[in-house]
Amino acid sequence: MYVDYLNEYLEYNDSDSELEFCLRIDAEWNEESFKKLFNILMLFFENCKNENEIPSEIDYFFSSTINRIIGIISNPLFTVNNFIGIKNKDYKKIISKKIDTLKELKSIYENRLFLKYYFFYGYNNPLSQWYKSNFIIDNITFNSAEQWMMYSKAKLFNDTEKMLEIINEPNASNQRKLGRQIKGFKEDVWIEKREEIIYAGNLAKFAQNVELRLFLKNTEKMILAEASPVDLIWGIGFSINDLERFDNIKWKGINLLGKILMEIRDKI
Repeated sequence: MYVDYLNEYLEYNDSDSELEFCLRIDAEWNEESFKKLFNILMLFFENCKNENEIPSEIDYFFSSTINRIIGIISNPLFTVNNFIGIKNKDYKKIISKKIDTLKELKSIYENRLFLKYYFFYGYNNPLSQWYKSNFIIDNITFNSAEQWMMYSKAKLFNDTEKMLEIINEPNASNQRKLGRQIKGFKEDVWIEKREEIIYAGNLAKFAQNVELRLFLKNTEKMILAEASPVDLIWGIGFSINDLERFDNIKWKGINLLGKILMEIRDKI
């Protein structure tokens, strides 16, 4: 899919003037067009996990076409007499921001950062706490790592009522809500025990499910990170669409879940 879209740019191989005309006709490199290009490249980063999977069209785009695009829209003449009547000062800011983004995308590709990290987010990813997968601990069947986490949290504070409610609640979102209602909760006690609890639940989850174990092992040496923009404990504080996620020095969160999963990957 991304290759088909990139061909709209790759077909202008011989003429910068044709490529510039393409960019101008495209409503002066408008937000809709730029977002589409951005999303296509992000889709490639998300799905390509092996050097041998890189299509030649993608490689050509990053080695040649993207440089030509940056060169064309960096030219001061490009921001003069734009077709859509944006003030020259404002238009320069818009173009400057797009140039920075294109350069960052190019850097991610050239440094193969998309092969260094594996980002996950959402209940449909096997690495997610919310992913539906049965496993047994102490003769009790749990339907997700989230259910185990909230059940264990209630057990830690001797809230038997919430333990029962959580184990009988099939929905992960509701399990989390119940986990926030635990009586006698103490933050310092939870902080001391939370990693041990999450490790035990995920170890059982991946050890007892062959397909999930293979999925985890197939990430090989990639750095695992939960791309949650709001979770600064279990995630990295950036979304799956934030380019900053490719630099772990910039992460706002401590990524505890990713670290635990990497420990389990090495063990099983």
